[in-house]
Amino acid sequence: MKSQKEEEGPRPATPTLSQYNAYHSMVCSPSTAVQCSDSFNGSVIFIPAGTTVTSSTPDYCKLLNAITYYGLVLISLTGLSTLLGLTEFVEYKEISVSEQSVVMVVSDSTKQNDKTNEELMQQPLSPHLRPKNCEQTTSNDNNIAVSMDALRYIADKHSSSSDLSDLRIVRKFEYNFRLLGLNVIMCHLKSKNNKNDEEEVELLHLVEVYQFRNPLVRSIVEKILLFMLHIISPKDGKKKKKE
Repeated sequence: MKSQKEEEGPRPATPTLSQYNAYHSMVCSPSTAVQCSDSFNGSVIFIPAGTTVTSSTPDYCKLLNAITYYGLVLISLTGLSTLLGLTEFVEYKEISVSEQSVVMVVSDSTKQNDKTNEELMQQPLSPHLRPKNCEQTTSNDNNIAVSMDALRYIADKHSSSSDLSDLRIVRKFEYNFRLLGLNVIMCHLKSKNNKNDEEEVELLHLVEVYQFRNPLVRSIVEKILLFMLHIISPKDGKKKKKE
């Protein structure tokens, strides 16, 4: 069964790096919010640093739209941080085709490739999955790296019902929202899926790993976000039943 975003028809032009940067730094225009949100048609996962990603980890792809985006902007105060000039743009880059090495090997059984996948993490591509200059950062900062669990989650979810190509990283974003003491790393991953010999579909996935340096701020913001998601999720569930 194809995702709702796949069934909506021809996909619009891919947003530019500048548009994605405005989107992830939480200060983009409504049209950019729509375009960027709609560009993700694979999996979208938000992970607190140091958290293990499992099969029960929520996938927010169907919930991501301009409305939920601006809800996050207001509740998290990340947009305010950027508007006040308190956000450090650590890194935002498009990964060139020549650098788009495989970051997760996919086959009928992804777990059989664990050894190969662990070795891939040690190859030159690994900086794209970790904080910039991670050798100079603290161990806590290193926790915001994209883990093998997150990559395996995406591979397992989409390879179970289709012929999924290996995952490749195409963009990386990293920010320090100083107003909140929040470090975030975001990676865009691409794969292709060919289900039942149908036309090949390119999937774009988003993995975001975040860390609040102040435990109290983290507790308050996460409770508000969970409440927001609790309100939104039932509506999505009703749509699924109707389908």
